[in-house]
Amino acid sequence: HKITVNAVAPKFTRTPMLEAALKNPDFAKNLEKVPMGRTAEPEEIAAAVVFLASGAARMVTGQTLCVDGGFTAV
Repeated sequence: HKITVNAVAPKFTRTPMLEAALKNPDFAKNLEKVPMGRTAEPEEIAAAVVFLASGAARMVTGQTLCVDGGFTAV
Protein backbone atom coordinates (compact mmCIF):
# COMPACT_ATOMS: atom_id res chain seq x y z
CA HIS A 1 0.00 0.00 0.00
CA LYS A 2 3.07 2.22 0.35
CA ILE A 3 1.69 4.36 3.17
CA THR A 4 3.31 5.21 6.47
CA VAL A 5 1.53 5.34 9.78
CA ASN A 6 3.39 6.86 12.72
CA ALA A 7 2.63 8.77 15.88
CA VAL A 8 4.26 11.45 17.99
CA ALA A 9 3.94 10.99 21.75
CA PRO A 10 4.84 14.19 23.57
CA LYS A 11 4.97 14.37 27.35
CA PHE A 12 5.38 17.72 29.11
CA THR A 13 5.08 20.49 26.52
CA ARG A 14 5.09 24.16 27.48
CA THR A 15 1.51 25.29 26.98
CA PRO A 16 -0.86 27.42 29.06
CA MET A 17 -2.50 24.24 30.37
CA LEU A 18 0.83 22.83 31.55
CA GLU A 19 1.82 26.13 33.13
CA ALA A 20 -1.40 26.03 35.16
CA ALA A 21 -0.82 22.40 36.16
CA LEU A 22 2.72 23.16 37.32
CA LYS A 23 1.29 25.41 40.04
CA ASN A 24 0.35 22.18 41.83
CA PRO A 25 3.52 21.12 43.71
CA ASP A 26 2.62 17.43 43.49
CA PHE A 27 2.30 17.64 39.71
CA ALA A 28 5.44 19.77 39.38
CA LYS A 29 7.48 16.96 40.98
CA ASN A 30 6.98 14.99 37.77
CA LEU A 31 9.36 17.34 35.97
CA GLU A 32 12.17 16.12 38.23
CA LYS A 33 11.86 12.78 36.42
CA VAL A 34 12.66 14.29 33.00
CA PRO A 35 16.36 13.57 32.27
CA MET A 36 16.62 16.62 29.99
CA GLY A 37 15.55 18.74 32.97
CA ARG A 38 12.94 20.83 31.18
CA THR A 39 9.66 20.79 29.32
CA ALA A 40 9.49 20.57 25.55
CA GLU A 41 8.79 23.63 23.48
CA PRO A 42 5.83 23.40 21.08
CA GLU A 43 8.27 23.91 18.20
CA GLU A 44 10.13 20.75 19.23
CA ILE A 45 6.96 18.69 18.97
CA ALA A 46 6.19 20.30 15.61
CA ALA A 47 9.70 19.42 14.38
CA ALA A 48 9.05 15.75 15.13
CA VAL A 49 5.81 15.89 13.13
CA VAL A 50 7.55 17.64 10.24
CA PHE A 51 10.25 14.95 10.25
CA LEU A 52 7.72 12.11 10.10
CA ALA A 53 5.86 13.88 7.29
CA SER A 54 9.04 14.49 5.30
CA GLY A 55 10.86 12.37 2.79
CA ALA A 56 13.58 11.80 5.38
CA ALA A 57 11.18 9.42 7.13
CA ARG A 58 9.99 7.59 4.02
CA MET A 59 11.15 4.24 5.46
CA VAL A 60 9.76 4.90 8.94
CA THR A 61 6.40 3.28 9.59
CA GLY A 62 4.61 1.76 12.53
CA GLN A 63 6.56 3.86 15.01
CA THR A 64 5.70 6.03 17.96
CA LEU A 65 8.23 8.83 18.35
CA CYS A 66 8.44 9.79 22.02
CA VAL A 67 9.33 13.45 22.39
CA ASP A 68 9.57 13.53 26.15
CA GLY A 69 13.12 14.46 27.13
CA GLY A 70 13.80 10.87 28.16
CA PHE A 71 10.87 10.60 30.60
CA THR A 72 9.76 7.18 29.34
CA ALA A 73 13.33 5.88 29.19
CA VAL A 74 13.85 6.00 32.95
